[in-house]
This record gives sequence, C-alpha cells and structure tokens, in this order.
Amino acid sequence: MLSSVPPSLVVKEILPGTLPAAGKLLPYPLPQVPGWGEWIEVAVGIYWLRMPLPFALDHVNLWLLEDGDGWSVVDCGYASAEIKTLWEQHFADLMQGRPLKKVIVTHCHPDHLGLAAWLVQQQGGQVWMTGDEYSRAVEIYNGEAGWLKEDAEAYLHCCDVPDKQVFSATMSHKAYRHGVPLLPDECHTMAHDDCIEVGGRNWRIITGGGHSPQHAALYCDGILISGDQVLPEISSNVSVWPNDPDDDPLALYLASFVALRCLPMETLVLPSHGMAFSGLHRRLDALAAHHHQRLSLLPEACDEPRSVAELLPVLFPQSLDNQQMPFAVGELVAHLNYLRLRGLLKRETSADGRWRYTK
Repeated sequence: MLSSVPPSLVVKEILPGTLPAAGKLLPYPLPQVPGWGEWIEVAVGIYWLRMPLPFALDHVNLWLLEDGDGWSVVDCGYASAEIKTLWEQHFADLMQGRPLKKVIVTHCHPDHLGLAAWLVQQQGGQVWMTGDEYSRAVEIYNGEAGWLKEDAEAYLHCCDVPDKQVFSATMSHKAYRHGVPLLPDECHTMAHDDCIEVGGRNWRIITGGGHSPQHAALYCDGILISGDQVLPEISSNVSVWPNDPDDDPLALYLASFVALRCLPMETLVLPSHGMAFSGLHRRLDALAAHHHQRLSLLPEACDEPRSVAELLPVLFPQSLDNQQMPFAVGELVAHLNYLRLRGLLKRETSADGRWRYTK
C-alpha cells in the first residue's frame, strides 16, 4: 500500500549533512527511575511505574493517574507472572484498594496491551484504545491472514533470510499470545484530537502511524505521555510485516512528527522506554535525521542486485539474536519500501521468489 504522504512533507526540515541532538544530550529532569514495585510522582497525581520485560529491552514505563476516587492507567505491561505480582503490590500500596476506572492503551504491542484484560478483571475499569489498534490486536490474536507462521515464512523467504523457520516463530500470532493471552471483551475507541477526562485533567489524544497502525499519545498541560512514538535514546521500531509486504510505515512515522511539533518546546515527555525528558523538538529532529541517514546508505549498497539478507549489515552491523532479527528485517524492508515507492530503488523478484534491489 503506497502512503499518501508526499516525500516533501517528511524531508523538508532536514538539511543535508545535519544531525541534531542525540538522545544522550537531551535534558532529563527526573534523574531517578523507580525500581520494580516502586513509583515516582512526576507531577501532581501522575505516577511513574516501571515493569520488567523478558527481552533485550528490559523494561516498560507505565503511568498511573489519580482519577477521583479511583485510578486510570496508561499501558499495562507484558503478561508475565512477575508483572502480575508487581501490579498486586501496587494495588495494595500505592492504589490503596481504589479501583481502576480507565485502562488506556497506547497501542497493541504486548508490553502495552498484555495485561489489559487481567487488570480489568482484577480492578474493574474500561479499556480505551484507538480503533485501528484494537482491530490489529484482534487480527494478530486470532491468527488472521498475514499473521500465521506460514505467512511469516513466506515473507522471510522473499527476504532471503536463512533459518526462516526459527525467526518466523517470533512473528506469528502464537508468539503474540504469549504476551497477550487474553484480549479485552470490550474496547472504548478513541481517535485523534479526542479528549479524555482523568481526575479533572483533559488529555488530548495525538495519533500517529509507523510504529503501529494508530498509536495514541496523550497530551495535557505541558506533559506528553508519548508511548513508543517518541523515545529518548533509541529509535522506535518501524517495520513492514508479513500482512502487508508493500506497506510504507516509515513515511507514516515521519509524518506523525507534524502534530508533535505543534506541542510546546518545553513539553515534559513521559516515554514507554528510557527516561522522562524535555527537548521534544530536538529529539524529533534527531529521529528524522537518523532515518534519512539510513535511507542514504541503501542506494549506495545496491550498485548490483542485493537481497534483504545481504543488505541487513548496512543498517544492522551488530549481531542479532532470534528476537531481534525479525524486527531488523522488518525495519530494513520499511526503509527499502520508502525508497522503492519513491522511485529511488527498484525491486525485482527472482524465479525462486526472492526479492533483489538495485538503483
């Protein structure tokens, strides 16, 4: 699917050769991080929780909001026994037995949606997501077309990735169900520019694509709960998946910066991974420059026909484990599609069904 986003929209603010501030140079106004089972109040009635993840990216930040006689939460954590135990500590300690009113989920990935149904079972409340995110969760969970192991194997075959049987397992609906064992029965949908009232604050929903179909960030009074759409020191994964091999998620991701640039420069950003930070505009510049720099590398590497597997070291020279490999493949294809759909690369399919890219 070719994005309707024109190339000029996503490149006009980046000058050739410039590389704005990296994450390590951003201001971090909250130098401490909460330990497992602890919390930090980052603003009146807004609490920062941190939960462990069983991956190289070893944590996810969750945000608990006071909501009258109860609480609302932004994101839920991966469905693991360890995180359930930590949540139970918070039920008794920080939350003091007061119920949940809203479970707001930024997007459908397991570290964000994983325990939503369980939290509602334990503490009550309503799940809130954008419509596209909930629909994508249902598609993956039910193993609809594009999300089966055989779909992943076919996609990885096109990419000429060896050991596709191993890597395809992490791209299928069965892997998704490890982190999301149960979907919420009901979902209240939210859309771009909607306002959700929580404890007297009106949080504005700012949606964006690329990392996921319709990711929702929340903004109120100089605070942005950014989810995965903007992270301080790593770039959010922007991938093409087997359900839509001709997707153009990188264009959608870069276009999402337009709405975020309208927020004040001094906005406090509460991300899903890493530290709370300010300097939002500087970080958006750095992320855009990062992707355009990576885009510039690929045509030079395609002086003769190259497969996705052959091009992987161009963007990912490091060793990749079984969990990282599918994300690296998906992100590389996202960059290749961006160039191909704008006439900067060509893709041919060999007789045995493998893609080759040339200038």
